[in-house]
Amino acid sequence: MKKKLLSMCLGLLFCGSAMAQMEILYDGASLTTTTLTDGTTLVQFPEDVVFNTTDFQNKISVTVDDSSVANDAIVPNPATTFITENEIETFVYGGKAYSFRFTAGEYFTVVMFSDPHVDTEDIKNSVTTKTAAMANLGKEGGRVITFSTLPGYTAKADLVMCLGDMDEDKPVNTSYDGSTGYFEAATAVFHENSIPFITLAGNHDIHCDYFNDGSKGMTSGSPTSNALYTSEGGGQYWTEKALNLVKTTYNNAAADGSFTVETINSTTGADNEPGHFTFKYKGVRFYCANNYWWQKPWDDNGSKYYSAKSTLDALSTYVDNHATDASIWVSHFPFRAAGWNAEDASERWWLDQNYQGENGAESQSILPSGDSEYYTSAAFTTEEGKAVAQKKKDYLADIVVKSKNPAHFSGHAHLNHILDVTATNGTKFTDRSVQPITSTGESNGYAGNAFVVLCKGGVGVVEVQRVTF
Repeated sequence: MKKKLLSMCLGLLFCGSAMAQMEILYDGASLTTTTLTDGTTLVQFPEDVVFNTTDFQNKISVTVDDSSVANDAIVPNPATTFITENEIETFVYGGKAYSFRFTAGEYFTVVMFSDPHVDTEDIKNSVTTKTAAMANLGKEGGRVITFSTLPGYTAKADLVMCLGDMDEDKPVNTSYDGSTGYFEAATAVFHENSIPFITLAGNHDIHCDYFNDGSKGMTSGSPTSNALYTSEGGGQYWTEKALNLVKTTYNNAAADGSFTVETINSTTGADNEPGHFTFKYKGVRFYCANNYWWQKPWDDNGSKYYSAKSTLDALSTYVDNHATDASIWVSHFPFRAAGWNAEDASERWWLDQNYQGENGAESQSILPSGDSEYYTSAAFTTEEGKAVAQKKKDYLADIVVKSKNPAHFSGHAHLNHILDVTATNGTKFTDRSVQPITSTGESNGYAGNAFVVLCKGGVGVVEVQRVTF
């Protein structure tokens, strides 16, 4: 019947013509709509709406050119038409046809990139070109990206995230004012266009545990034996600079996107530690880790470190209290299930270890106070080290799978990969890692230096594309 009605209306004017416009209201309120490339209008109802119930039908009303029209004056009656998710529904009024698709839950697009390592003018200019292209997605003259799961929908940058490593450590030049300034310039286009943009801190942004010479990053002064770092304030100066930038981006994003950011409780509550945070955007909850989920917190002067177990416990409780929220998890560090490669920093960082000397000739671990079960001085290449690191992964995975429809995104490894992570109860979720935004070509058989993710309120991730900017 629907196909027959649609064919009968081919010679009529469709919704969106200059002559007339039909709007579907729900409970007297306007709904979010998107014009699709096939000429239909996608009408997005609240995620908790159940189509075809009496309650749903009683709340449907219609206007044409902002004037109310009786439902039974429209063919077919939109209040009694059987609605199917994302199928075309065509209504006729006054000799004109209007075509819609209906969905419960709002669709939106998230763009994610990682590891810009902005430390030179040239890299800043390169990244600026790429972020401008992201901000222009779906706009006139901008790039067009579509999704097979939602025909006619064109991606736009509803939300943008950087997954860490804003800069590439500090160069020798002590007059250098900090690559975060370059990073801010390269990503300013988002806030300037009221696009919510959030960055995470990565291991090149946070030097809380150690420099390559073994000194603690949050202590005052600089590691004199490491020429990669300037003398201005040492690790404390640069770590606080990076963390303040993270807070600035999520505060700006909260204003641009009309959402609230909540921090996950930590051991010390110090302002200069890399606390994890969460927010809900258009019906999907984002769980955001600065650096990595097992990042050790520290006290205000960096003289003492604490086990991250208490932070993970707080995260677990938070997820329990928000288990019905569709979820997306982002972290600088990925889950790496395959292999224990001595060159793979994403494995050793599960034990909070850094290298000393060339190619990991020595290994260093700064043990925190408390919960020795999750920390060891054993090298990550040993069986003891592997077991402790796996215990951390299992505990985090068990938290992730308590959330609704979880998907995990990360950077750091400078490669593209997709792998399943299995919690101890057998439940799986997908971890996707992306190569640096400045890289092109393929990695592990996958091309692309950014994710363009189609999401839906109440559902979470619908489709993921790797895109090269």
